Amino acid sequence: GGKGWRARGAGTGGKSYYRKGAAWATHLYLFDGRTMDIFELGSTSAPQSRGSISAAGVIDLTASDSNLFTLSGAGVVTELSSEGVELRSKSLDEGANVSPLAIASVAGAPWVSFSRGCTTTGCEKRTSILDPQSLVRTAALAGGIVHGTTNGPAASALFNPTTRVRVADVGGWAQRGARTVRATTAAAL
Repeated sequence: GGKGWRARGAGTGGKSYYRKGAAWATHLYLFDGRTMDIFELGSTSAPQSRGSISAAGVIDLTASDSNLFTLSGAGVVTELSSEGVELRSKSLDEGANVSPLAIASVAGAPWVSFSRGCTTTGCEKRTSILDPQSLVRTAALAGGIVHGTTNGPAASALFNPTTRVRVADVGGWAQRGARTVRATTAAAL
């Protein structure tokens, strides 16, 4: 028995399983650590394969309402079209001694978590909110994002290690950056 869906091309003796997925209204992306399989949704009752792209170095991925974002182990954020064509990429500009951890899409913007200082002053988890057009940081938050969701102009995000849920006003965030309006511990929920 496997631990998940077997990746396409793994064959009956293959040991490659999808370890991460991301979706939006029209596409599904499944990632096995080396390759990303792209499926179209909605035209039939089952997802239709649209191909695969190499995902060498990618450690995480997320989908927004319009594009796909990946994060590499080298700290490079890449924005891809729905069909997997690279649109732009940018290295995290967070200084030395940084290890990328995860990426999530909240209100269409990539939120990238990383740890820094682990070999010098002690690990600190942080999250940078990037502008989806330029991939430039617009805001930074303490803690690493674990999961985020949006409901209208409000975004809710779960952060680690602070075990905190933050609610941010993301209406017009590109002009002024996201601002935290409420934070609470997960135990209080």
